[in-house]
Amino acid sequence: MAAFYFFNAWDWHKAEAESQRAIELNPNNAEARHILSHILSVMNRDDEAVQEAKQSDEIDPSGRPTLLGLALLQARQYDAAIGEFERARRNPAAEPLY
Repeated sequence: MAAFYFFNAWDWHKAEAESQRAIELNPNNAEARHILSHILSVMNRDDEAVQEAKQSDEIDPSGRPTLLGLALLQARQYDAAIGEFERARRNPAAEPLY
């Protein structure tokens, strides 16, 4: 539901609430943390977005290898973002940047 509200309805507050609920039900849900990171990022809550991206990466390091780099880029932490993108580039299972 979080992805629906975020991508289709553009209702970021409902999307955030749905993501939070999914994390409540399963704190180790890397995908819920992934979408929450994007939601927080578009809401200009960059520090929280970076934290969710870090937690998602800790739960599933190969799931979204560029997520943390994108969150850091949005947060204007350019050196850290470059480091994360380099780490993801060295990972053969890395997803594309788009």
